[in-house]
Amino acid sequence: MIAPIIILASTAHTGSQHIEVQMDPSNARLTASAEILIQEKSRFKIDLRPTARITNFQINGTAEDRDQTKMIRNYEPGDRIDVSWELRCQEDIQAGELPGEIHNRTVRAHIGEEGVFLSGGSRWHPQILAEDQSPLAHEISVRVAPQPGWFFVASGNPQDNHPIDQPCASWSTPFPVSGITLVGNRHVAQGRIVDTESGPVEVVVQTSERNADKSNYYLDAAEEYLQMYVPLLGAYPYRRFTVVENFFSSGFAFPGFTTLGPRVVGMAPRSLKPGYLDHELVHNWWGNGVFVPRQSGNWCEAITSYCTNYGRRALVPESFDAQQYRRAIINRVSLDPSLDDGPLCEFGNGKTGRFVGYEKGCFVFIMLEDLLADGKAYPDHQSHPIWSVLRHLFAKHQGETMNWSDIQLAFESHLPDKEKGWLDDFFAKWVYGEHRPMTDPKMEVAQGQRLTMQATEVPGQIQVDPEYRIYRRIPTAFTSPTIAGSLGSGVTVEMDSSLPISQQQSAWLMQTDPGPSLLLIGEKMVQKHQDLLEQCADPITIEKEAFIVNGKRWSSPSQSVLHTMRHPERENEYITVFHSNGDIGLNRLALIWYYRKDTTVVWDGDQTVLRRVFEPNLTFAESEDTAGSLQR
Repeated sequence: MIAPIIILASTAHTGSQHIEVQMDPSNARLTASAEILIQEKSRFKIDLRPTARITNFQINGTAEDRDQTKMIRNYEPGDRIDVSWELRCQEDIQAGELPGEIHNRTVRAHIGEEGVFLSGGSRWHPQILAEDQSPLAHEISVRVAPQPGWFFVASGNPQDNHPIDQPCASWSTPFPVSGITLVGNRHVAQGRIVDTESGPVEVVVQTSERNADKSNYYLDAAEEYLQMYVPLLGAYPYRRFTVVENFFSSGFAFPGFTTLGPRVVGMAPRSLKPGYLDHELVHNWWGNGVFVPRQSGNWCEAITSYCTNYGRRALVPESFDAQQYRRAIINRVSLDPSLDDGPLCEFGNGKTGRFVGYEKGCFVFIMLEDLLADGKAYPDHQSHPIWSVLRHLFAKHQGETMNWSDIQLAFESHLPDKEKGWLDDFFAKWVYGEHRPMTDPKMEVAQGQRLTMQATEVPGQIQVDPEYRIYRRIPTAFTSPTIAGSLGSGVTVEMDSSLPISQQQSAWLMQTDPGPSLLLIGEKMVQKHQDLLEQCADPITIEKEAFIVNGKRWSSPSQSVLHTMRHPERENEYITVFHSNGDIGLNRLALIWYYRKDTTVVWDGDQTVLRRVFEPNLTFAESEDTAGSLQR
């Protein structure tokens, strides 16, 4: 899943800021000036990066001491502030480039020949701060002096009347925001106009020369997603959507554009699975169209994940992928309960982790989906009333902040015949509380939820919530074996030293915690434990120049496999096998953590040809408490 960087806006509307920028990438430097016009009576200070050198500071044409910029002042409507500054900023890009990770979250402000990345929260331009240090929202525009061979992109809408495949110099935010992000690089660009039911949207893809042949994949995908989500969520809130190849690992969403790392761009079309480009596009509705309040919790990753990571799967008729996605979330938290580390409403405040904000948050909306249906069946996911609620939320709050109470009210209002506050219990448990149920036939759920049980083909057994519609933990014995579960419990690595595996390919293994689970790399290590592997459910067989897994034999010298099994003799332990029929597949070893949610992955060269999850059935012996009661 790709993480956005969200611009946090306040409800206060201070005025406007226009920025003029001249870039000097060869010297890691910019020179800039900003004109700030005050619209409402305000009291604030101006904040810039500590490394910025202020060369001019004027209020209403009168020069002021440059050190006075950081002083709280009273301003009146019509006041004008002029600030000029110089800024050098270079960061250690490589420090955040971690094996198996597609996000480098360490870069905030960088100017260099390799590229420009200036995030809105990095204070590369004047930020207007209230007395409590909260940023004040205002309209922001920026103009960048042309740089031969360079394409720049900033938050908001392009202001130039230029061909969409040519460089743009000016951008402006359509809503008050607290900061503007500016990126740039030597790129080539392709674009098209997409006619949606709400009007035309420009789609542009900017890549390096090396990845230019991937542009059409992203243009086609962006067009598909716009045609999918505009009817579901409402009009796309910006004039353009730009896909920008970044110079470091990233998947970040900004108003009107996204930055993707070069490796991800080069992986197209494999990098266009649910939760990738679609996730970043939909953030233009959630997070960059409706804003997250500063202090009351980040809800937008939950909604965006529901719409894309899960929603794109659910929108495919007769697809099993949506159920598998629900099962994967339950599987992951069951294997590592520490992931559920606090209330959903605390995500974004540094008190809970990414799993709560993304996966658990997504599951909360899956459960809201069921409550909203109120027992009714719908012919397809597109017609489900949850999309009507989401369209209402976006239309009502576009350009403003929204919080969890607004979301609850919108869902409650869709069923006006129910008693006032009918979702209080649900939100108390799943959003504001720390409800972490464990599956058993008596599992407690929030008011209004229906826990489904069904008889199995085995007499005297029932299956609880067979479609995985309720967020919960399940007993470890019923979880799917995955590389994440294996490494999470600690792993002992046994690797054939004769294999031509580079230090770069295996470096991440040195960072794994030792433990009882096994990671076997190479045929010799597999043969050493052959008797044990034959006892495993869902076993793998390694031959001299082939392997057999999931009932199929793979014999090409370019093919390799990653396969995890539950230890046949010891609870909560796993055996993972990595094997390549030839040397060419050994380079996949460096990336296996990327496939941590899978049981089996088969590659042919660099192409992924199989991904699967082995799913044990969750059944219980029927008792007096459950006999004759298939719904609770």
